Amino acid sequence: MASTTEGRTAGEAPSLSEPLPATVAYRSIRLLRLVDETADRLARAGEMGVHVPCRGQEALLAGVAAATRAGDWLMPGPRQSSIGLLRGLSLVSHFSQLLGRSADPSRGRQAPGHPTVRSLNLFSVATPVGSQLIQAAGVGLAMKRAERGEVAVTLGGAGAVATADFHVGMNFTALWAVPVVHVFAVATDDRSELPGPAARAAAHGLHAVEVDGADARAVHDTMAAAMERARSGEGPTLVEASFPEPLRVTPESGLRLVGDSDETSWSEVDPLERCRRDSGLAAADADAIDAELQSAVDDGVAAALALPAPPTSLLFDDVFAERTPALEAQRREWLAQRKN
Repeated sequence: MASTTEGRTAGEAPSLSEPLPATVAYRSIRLLRLVDETADRLARAGEMGVHVPCRGQEALLAGVAAATRAGDWLMPGPRQSSIGLLRGLSLVSHFSQLLGRSADPSRGRQAPGHPTVRSLNLFSVATPVGSQLIQAAGVGLAMKRAERGEVAVTLGGAGAVATADFHVGMNFTALWAVPVVHVFAVATDDRSELPGPAARAAAHGLHAVEVDGADARAVHDTMAAAMERARSGEGPTLVEASFPEPLRVTPESGLRLVGDSDETSWSEVDPLERCRRDSGLAAADADAIDAELQSAVDDGVAAALALPAPPTSLLFDDVFAERTPALEAQRREWLAQRKN
């Protein structure tokens, strides 16, 4: 993985008796929403390639991030990759990764929304659904042998359940009793008569819990218990988190929930609006937070856009700990051709 100088801001071990403050949850959710909306505009304007939105999962990511220690590893899918912002990744670095600029922690080697940030223990994001589940078994085994009390957390969607990687990953995670917490985000409109991730966990010998993924504080409490369970050697946990997902837009009524009646508005179930109502924040205070974060996001985008693309010579870095003679020869030949 490419190294970075990003700092860690994840907290110390969360206390089960100390719930996630509502104002902290609101700031985290609002930041992720603003970043998501900005990335969507950049993609539509042709400034970047594919954008995988996280709308509806912001409260889930806020709760998960708040429940981790700095030494824990996060292994998200593309849709959950912005969780790095809640671990200390700067907005300039985040947007540089999306836009292919020189401050990209991945050095321009990954598609938008697929960051790698070694200093934040953000594992390389991969496009294949569920691939991180198998990787987590190996990472968790290394953590178990190191005995440092660290935990690996995977984040993904319900689609991974239909893959072979799901069963292989769950089997080895349980067999080796490694310190891993698997988090599956399941959209409310995706639920069917087929068993969900939690219902399938028993077949692999995994402890499983379900949580309202639109409630950041509930997610935090659930994750804090699962993380403590993993640290104490009690084994892995599968967390199934339900979340609302707006997929249909009408000019007259705005965002709606797929499968619901027109009487159900997105604002009723939106995790951001829900957190704002539950936080007890005065309207003026909430508006001030919104303005502060919007300004920070705008500055981050502007700074990233002003940067050049990563130099192509970086293609030859981080392949090995030290460049081999053959690789160095290829590098010199490449640079010579670029000059001609």
